[in-house]
Amino acid sequence: MKSKIFRIRSSVYATNSFYIFDGNGRCIIIDPACSFDRSKDILENNIPTAIYLTHGHFDHTYDCNLFREKYGTKVYIHEKDKNYLTDHRYSAPLGVPEGYEYRDIVFDKTFQDGDTFFFGEDIFRIIHTPGHTEGSCCFLTEDTLFSGDTLFKNSIGRTDFPFGCDEHDMIKSLQKIINIVPDETVIYPGHGFSSTIKEEKINNPYISLFL
Repeated sequence: MKSKIFRIRSSVYATNSFYIFDGNGRCIIIDPACSFDRSKDILENNIPTAIYLTHGHFDHTYDCNLFREKYGTKVYIHEKDKNYLTDHRYSAPLGVPEGYEYRDIVFDKTFQDGDTFFFGEDIFRIIHTPGHTEGSCCFLTEDTLFSGDTLFKNSIGRTDFPFGCDEHDMIKSLQKIINIVPDETVIYPGHGFSSTIKEEKINNPYISLFL
């Protein structure tokens, strides 16, 4: 990956927000979570032109509107998760923690499995990986995978929420990732620490169980 990556860990559920810079004054954000206030420390004179959401849960989307209002940032999400942005049964299945609010998130466009987007010198491929939500996705570019809440270091996303989760879909999604993403690929998940596909094949008990 040629662009530079910075991570902000959000105060809500320690969600990871990834800020990607092209070196020419532009930035894209993967899952802004609750990171708007802290983003000023890393954005400097860069403008966030787009937000790509791995899925529609509130802890990954919380500050989308703030970026839209200040910078005109466009928001993109998978077609099957667009209802999560306004239906809080889906976006916050356990409710929101004290100190947070329910927010209806505005989006600009949806994407589907196999779509690509370009940023700087990087090409990102969208991989639809349902299970944690119906429209969960990973974003793959060269040797880097932004895996959202599908695949974590030594774990996977939850499949026990009352709306949108499906354990069987998760198993298929994990199989899909393992089959198409090279071993040396670095994983940047929605929570926790980075890993690689090879490390997860060896150490992740869910990969061993399901695959």
